[in-house]
Amino acid sequence: MASNFIAIKRTDPAAINAALLLDYLQFVRRALEQGEHIKAQMEQMADGADYTQVELYFGIPTGDGNTVYDAINGAVQAMLGTMQNDNNKTITELIG
Repeated sequence: MASNFIAIKRTDPAAINAALLLDYLQFVRRALEQGEHIKAQMEQMADGADYTQVELYFGIPTGDGNTVYDAINGAVQAMLGTMQNDNNKTITELIG
């Protein structure tokens, strides 16, 4: 079976944007890993429909814990390819 890995030519003098591409790939990987970590923590803190601890420990206003969790969960699922949604875009506009 042929390899489908694409090796970026990091040292090619003409590849002036190679570093930019590699930085982006690392950023996306880190965002996924951090999103999964945050989601896992929120799931441990939430007690059924009670997001009080999520709100407390993440600095989320009272009553918005479930909304923030849903946005994080949707963003992670979109990055994993298990759910099609635009949460990765809207999360930056919804939460801040």
